[in-house]
Amino acid sequence: MSTEHDTIVPWGRSYNEYVRMFALTTKDLKGRILGCGDGPASFNCEMTKQGYDIVSIDPIYQFNANEIAKRIDETYQIVIKQTYEDKDNYIWDDIQSVEELGDIRMSAMCLFLDDYELGRRQGRYIATSLPNLPFGPDEFDLALCSHFLFLYTDQLTLDFHRKSIAEMCRVSREVRVFPLLDLQGNNSSYLPIIQEEFANDGRGISIDTVPYEFQRGGNKMLKITSNHPAMHRKREPLQHTKSKRNEVNPITSQYDSAILVRIAETRMPFGKYANRPLVNLPESYLAWFSRKGFPTGELGRMLNIVWEIKSNGLDHLLDPIRESTQTSNKNEKISNNNIRPKHPFK
Repeated sequence: MSTEHDTIVPWGRSYNEYVRMFALTTKDLKGRILGCGDGPASFNCEMTKQGYDIVSIDPIYQFNANEIAKRIDETYQIVIKQTYEDKDNYIWDDIQSVEELGDIRMSAMCLFLDDYELGRRQGRYIATSLPNLPFGPDEFDLALCSHFLFLYTDQLTLDFHRKSIAEMCRVSREVRVFPLLDLQGNNSSYLPIIQEEFANDGRGISIDTVPYEFQRGGNKMLKITSNHPAMHRKREPLQHTKSKRNEVNPITSQYDSAILVRIAETRMPFGKYANRPLVNLPESYLAWFSRKGFPTGELGRMLNIVWEIKSNGLDHLLDPIRESTQTSNKNEKISNNNIRPKHPFK
């Protein structure tokens, strides 16, 4: 396997996006996960912080962190320019602008780069690629493939897709692929063929709608389940994983309920996200404050808490707080009277 450095266009997605793209449940996250073609996504980093078990594979991992960072710098504006040109192909709802998209992607890639060299030493980032994986049968509970198979229908052959999905099925009990569109926004012509062939092989096949849609019409994933009983593997007891999660859980270990209630009742009083609930501020926006400095006083403290929660991959723990904001909206005192429609950032 060899990939030329100047042919790579790194573009990383976040933990929250992976959870939504693949409709990952708490049970899914507790299994052993393989990410195929993860590139500079922050999913592995954020999963590891929570004590979960994950391995990512990508040919880009043959390069060191400095080489990947250099390539990100070289290609970032090219990707942003292309996104502007293709802006109508995307839904600007949760992500409201190309600039915000760029911030989110850069934040995810920075998290990846900070974790990358340690992750390589720990065997979490492995330089290899489909359709040949260096793992044994059923070594994983779930294999994920994001924005690679089906998306590049015109560039990758049907046989490549067939062999890649078969290989993921060999090493994992369940396979999920997202999205099912090609680069032109059409359903991949390979999809019905793959469905039929793997169904004929006795595997469970379904196309599931997921709570994520950025590319127009791209809100479905292919799910393939094993055609034989699950094998038991020795691994760390689940209790140990839970213990790790508690160690980095800033809600239960650092903050009392009073400050969380105030966070639930507070909206951003100024700036591009004025009137958005603090718990729904984009992670990239909070990361900017983390670099430049949070505001003084109570607002700064609350923003810092939300940042620590999100940057540790624990955004799902804010869901109860979000629910409380929805039930108390009528009684909230908003410091800025120009209330804009809310678009909760997920």
